[in-house]
Amino acid sequence: CCHSSVGGYRRGGRLGKRVPEAWCGNCLRAPSIPQHHVGAMEGERGASMSMAIAIHGGAGVIRREDMTPGKEQAMREGLAEALEAGHRVLREGGSSLDAVVAAVVSMEDNPNFNAGRGAVFTLDGTIELEAAVMDGCRQDAGSVIGVTRAKNPVRLARKVMEAAPHVTLAGKAA
Repeated sequence: CCHSSVGGYRRGGRLGKRVPEAWCGNCLRAPSIPQHHVGAMEGERGASMSMAIAIHGGAGVIRREDMTPGKEQAMREGLAEALEAGHRVLREGGSSLDAVVAAVVSMEDNPNFNAGRGAVFTLDGTIELEAAVMDGCRQDAGSVIGVTRAKNPVRLARKVMEAAPHVTLAGKAA
């Protein structure tokens, strides 16, 4: 997200930080976006701003000798599916936050990744999940810790950011 000084600042976000009144088009939350700011977003002569999404397949180490060709192909396909889920949202005009959540949901739903469905068991034999999201334009964040019953913790983290008076909820509170 672009944090332009165009339009000045106001107090905002859950932490009361100074946030721009005029935000980039990615945010789509500003009351108005100055024309010269729109031009900067589109680039020279109306060219579209390029987009990029960076993902990783989870925590931990997978040793090369433990990776079968089929497992590697499945993981690469899963990463490609996650990237496509995020890019699809952006191509259709969705926000960067929507794109990130879509990409992470794709990985949470894929048993090949150390997230959601593919999470690692605790020493007690249960699964506890964590997720966090941040919105730089609004200077806001939400997270969940020790979640045991949510299919997609990233969606729950977003709900915490958007609706809860707290930044983080843990365990049964989440």
